[in-house]
Amino acid sequence: FCRSDKDCDGSEKCCLTKVGKECVNPVQKPGPSAKPGTCPAYPFGHVGLAMFCQTDFDCKGTLKCCITSVGYNCTLPVEESMITNRLLLMKTLSKNYRIGQGGNKPGQCPAAPAITGKALLCRSDDDCDGADKCCLTTVGRTCVKPVEPRPVSKKGSCPPKPTGPIGLANFC
Repeated sequence: FCRSDKDCDGSEKCCLTKVGKECVNPVQKPGPSAKPGTCPAYPFGHVGLAMFCQTDFDCKGTLKCCITSVGYNCTLPVEESMITNRLLLMKTLSKNYRIGQGGNKPGQCPAAPAITGKALLCRSDDDCDGADKCCLTTVGRTCVKPVEPRPVSKKGSCPPKPTGPIGLANFC
């Protein structure tokens, strides 16, 4: 049994089966592997283990299969213009204030919010206590606890969803 692809050997993927989540050999599906668009920012904090979808094609219309606070769920993609604007803002801030220069502590910043403040409470990780990192938040640039990196996703797709009742066993 597994929780994510990183728990599986070699090219195996962690997939939903009749008995719960198991490491299985991926299947290669012809055609595109994802619908156009980008998933919203990875949620901050605890993420659930629900598997309402495995690929974008399990979702209706333009919805994409994205990680959410409950687990994998069909979600509206974010507009590319929002992502472009966020990257442009971060690039502008880093030019004006030399943000990111100096120490780079381990870990990652939480996903940058769509709207950010203008406060500049730090310029680099060196300005932060302990393991905290200097990150872009709704307040502006401030020291926050680092988050775990996004889960590893291996190439290929899970086999078709099982039919009938699915066990909810989680043998941890």
